[in-house]
Amino acid sequence: MPDRVRVLLLCEDRDQENFFRRICRRFDKRPRVRIAPRGIGSAERWVRENFADELKAQRKYAQERVGLVVVVDGDVQGVAARKKQLDDAAINAGLQKRKKSERVAICVPTRNIETWVVAICRDGDFNETDDYKQTVTPEEYRKAPRIWLGNENACPLPSCLDARQEFTRLDGQRP
Repeated sequence: MPDRVRVLLLCEDRDQENFFRRICRRFDKRPRVRIAPRGIGSAERWVRENFADELKAQRKYAQERVGLVVVVDGDVQGVAARKKQLDDAAINAGLQKRKKSERVAICVPTRNIETWVVAICRDGDFNETDDYKQTVTPEEYRKAPRIWLGNENACPLPSCLDARQEFTRLDGQRP
């Protein structure tokens, strides 16, 4: 389909990749993926350090339908702080920070992607400060993206709602 957006997914780990690859397929049947290598230290830092290069590449092809999806855990920092860190990384690399008109979506699962998975797959009140990482089952990891895509209200957490809005940058629509 000529109106599709080609997507590069830049993320911290396989759990983020598995979740967001399925979301990105709404825009690109085979999104390219760059994941922080294991054993390099902070995966969040790796994403931040590689963001400027990927933003520069995305801008080079901006006239084409090319999108960049960046995923970084909010941890205890939160969405606004992580987005500011990425803006600062761009500025430090001699680039302008991300513009509203660019096809660059920054998704910040807070506390982490597991927080979203439990909030999507389970009933109950979940928050973005508790760590649910050790409680997620393989089945929940598999079904969470499908539920999220099928139900706009599947995850009421602020960082999840922000991510839905971020995806509108790719083609004007929510996933």
